[in-house]
Order: sequence, then structure tokens, then C-alpha cells
Amino acid sequence: MGWHVHEVPRHRRTYYEYNWLFLPQMLRLWRKRAFDVLRIHSPTIAPLGWFMKKVTGQPMVAHYHHLEGDRLLDLISRAVIRSYSLVTTDSQFCVGQLTSAYGLADDR
Repeated sequence: MGWHVHEVPRHRRTYYEYNWLFLPQMLRLWRKRAFDVLRIHSPTIAPLGWFMKKVTGQPMVAHYHHLEGDRLLDLISRAVIRSYSLVTTDSQFCVGQLTSAYGLADDR
């Protein structure tokens, strides 16, 4: 398929810190080998993904397992969820949560 996956280290800090600490590494990876797509595993790093999408112009895909019930994460998701090219999830339950909470069409 020609896929090249950049794996990044797991973070041991809060996601607020992780976004700022990880940004230089993402930019280095981008300069070394440009991305075709950026996959965001968790909405907690959505600000980083949103920034990288603006810098690179590449599509961004986000994955949700479920909504956390955290007010800040809800605000982050509301701010960036429509900028994702695609949203994936692993359950119909989460599809229902996303369509209900954010008004996303279930085919997105």
C-alpha cells in the first residue's frame, strides 16, 4: 500500500502539556517526510492536530472511543470537530454520542 506510519511516544503529562511538548517533534517529522493524512487518536491532542492541519494543509482524521464527559474536552471537540476530514469510531454507541452532542451527520 505504500503506507509509512510515524509513531510517536506515549505522553506522561497532561494533554495540555503534551500538545506544546509534542509540536516541535511533529514539525520535525513533517519536514523530514510530509504526511498524506494526519490521524488524531484522541480529541485531547486536537489542538495540535488542528495546528498541523493549518500548517501542512493535509487532511485530518480523528478517532473517538466515547465522549469523556469533561467540559474542557467538550469545548475542544466543539471547536475542532467540523475541521476533521473524517471522524472514526469503534461503536454505534459513540456514533450516537457524536451525532447527538455535535450534530455531525452519521456518515462523517
